[in-house]
Amino acid sequence: MSASQQRKDRELIGQHSRLYERLYGDVAVAEGDDLPFHPVLARAWILTPRQKERALADYNRQKRDVGNMQLLAIAFPIHFFLLDQWFLGFLFWFSFGGVGVWWVIEWFIVPHRVDRYNDLIADEVVERHLLIKY
Repeated sequence: MSASQQRKDRELIGQHSRLYERLYGDVAVAEGDDLPFHPVLARAWILTPRQKERALADYNRQKRDVGNMQLLAIAFPIHFFLLDQWFLGFLFWFSFGGVGVWWVIEWFIVPHRVDRYNDLIADEVVERHLLIKY
């Protein structure tokens, strides 16, 4: 996440800063909640505690693990399909992993791809749960 986005988020939270200072650390917890949140989900300070709980459960169901995706990229490269990058997956397979070169490079790129996918999933989960009234 860029510094400007972090700055905008801090300004947005501003007066509502019941969140701890470390929104962008490993865990961010809203005051009064014992519920840990992914840093992207921490932006959803508007969610009620019940919405937060369900959003976290939904996020944990849909997120991808970096270690598992790394193993799949090395052993049997189907990680593109699991990260909803179908075009790249077919291109990878039809080019035989870029004749092996793309395959080796992909080992180092997978963590970034998984983080980006998980951030998108977190944003979608927060938006979806903002629309649902519990």
